[in-house]
Amino acid sequence: MEQPIPPAASDVAGASFAARLLALLIDLVVVALLNGAFMALLGGTLANAIGEGLWPLLVLSGSLLGAGLLLPPLFGLAYFTIFHACGGQTIGKLLLGLRVVGIDGEELSWGRSFLRAVGQFGSLLPLAAGFLWALVDRDRRAWHDYLAGSRVVAVEKSLDKEPAFQ
Repeated sequence: MEQPIPPAASDVAGASFAARLLALLIDLVVVALLNGAFMALLGGTLANAIGEGLWPLLVLSGSLLGAGLLLPPLFGLAYFTIFHACGGQTIGKLLLGLRVVGIDGEELSWGRSFLRAVGQFGSLLPLAAGFLWALVDRDRRAWHDYLAGSRVVAVEKSLDKEPAFQ
């Protein structure tokens, strides 16, 4: 599991656990807001179906329940994959001056970004042990960082710089 960081990329310090945690909490709020907005749209559709009879109401309420269970993880996967592949910064990381890079210091590919996002779910499962690993790891890497060959580094805050999406 140990992937040594190449010397050129190791010049940049790994981000602190506290900064990573705060960035993740900001990102989870953003994902929750996106999910909530979408669920509100679905809820409005359900409210419109109340006068249509029992069958449309049952179908739509079942769809709303299914969407409520399925969409949050899908929004999370999409959010983290897109932002990490397009510049390495989610909204939380951008605000805190953090960036996800490969262990070689380069940007992550779409595949590695997706793998990292999926790995975050795995890092959560055993009581967040995969995230907590960054507290004891000498390179401050979590399990999903090892899985995707990535690391989170502190960079200059880039709100006044070129946008990640061009």
